[in-house]
Amino acid sequence: MISIERATNDDIDEFLRSAIALVAEDAGRHDPDATDLGWADRSGRAYAEGALSGRAYAEGALSGRAYAEGALSGDNVVLLARDGQTVVGHLVGRLVGPGNVHPIRGAELESIHVYPEHRGGGAGTLLAEAFLEWAARHGAVRASVTAYAANEAALRFYARHGFTARSVILDRPLP
Repeated sequence: MISIERATNDDIDEFLRSAIALVAEDAGRHDPDATDLGWADRSGRAYAEGALSGRAYAEGALSGRAYAEGALSGDNVVLLARDGQTVVGHLVGRLVGPGNVHPIRGAELESIHVYPEHRGGGAGTLLAEAFLEWAARHGAVRASVTAYAANEAALRFYARHGFTARSVILDRPLP
């Protein structure tokens, strides 16, 4: 039985393992030339800690631990999916806005990952639903997520959960 719970500081190592697996699988496959798979050795722990604390993370500005601790604040959420006691995935989300140009409160789904051997069992859906419920409870009127255009499985997953294309980021290498 899959359960969803908000991560705590005691969950940093399990959350970080899932985040590392996501980067290796997603960015490592869809954007390998611009992805440093060794990021976790330098700043992974800081990322996990900042995510749990809710502090904004800018590469080099906050240690990974500080960032992971930040995600645990009220404007951020780190959710873990568990099958019994085993972590099978995670989700990181945050509240954004309102701002001057866009005067609405929104929510960004920063990352979601379910280990391949646990896909198809509902963990991803439960994570997404829990995030959307959390965002609505905190006043968000819109949720957004980015995905690699080549990651068709992720695009289908997000479409099943009501996400539609609103903007497109175009990218090109420079000489």
